[in-house]
Amino acid sequence: MKESDPDRRRRGRVLNIMLLTVAALGSLAILATAISQIAGVGVAENVWQTTYLPTLGLLAGIAVLYSLNKAGYQRTAGWIFVVILAVALVLSNDPYETVWGRNMIILVLPVLMASAFLYPGASILVATGVALMFVLTSLQNEFPINFVGILAYYAIAAVAWLTSNLLEDTIDNLRFAKSQAEAATEAKSRFLANMSHE
Repeated sequence: MKESDPDRRRRGRVLNIMLLTVAALGSLAILATAISQIAGVGVAENVWQTTYLPTLGLLAGIAVLYSLNKAGYQRTAGWIFVVILAVALVLSNDPYETVWGRNMIILVLPVLMASAFLYPGASILVATGVALMFVLTSLQNEFPINFVGILAYYAIAAVAWLTSNLLEDTIDNLRFAKSQAEAATEAKSRFLANMSHE
């Protein structure tokens, strides 16, 4: 499907909102971790590996991607963002938690985000990337492969794809209705102008 300029602008705005939201959340994560570390409570031993480095890398990447998006490279910035986010989320936890634990929930974010600022089918591709990370992490660490988790990501990707398609169709219908209304208004104006000359 060929993207029109309004579609590109809309996706670019959504991407900027997501970039800024993730940057704010990343900054809060660093702040909360630093406060916890100073207080000496609730901080893992490998806090640099699990929190500071992935989050700082993510924040640096977000600054570059925001600039790329503003320069008109929305799709490139979007794909890079999804990949950086997924990798940062995987690195922010131990391998077992990534495949079988609490990190599974947060890895849904790149799947959902992809269809919002790329195109509807992007969520399926991102779910495939997450599934590959699951399989590789499982094989590397000799964990059983979480096939139910992988299927859940595809189910979520399918919902994101359907929702994004519905949004695209609705936007197209609204554009068509707007053009019809403008044409009707123009025809009415011409008719009234012709009537006033008679």
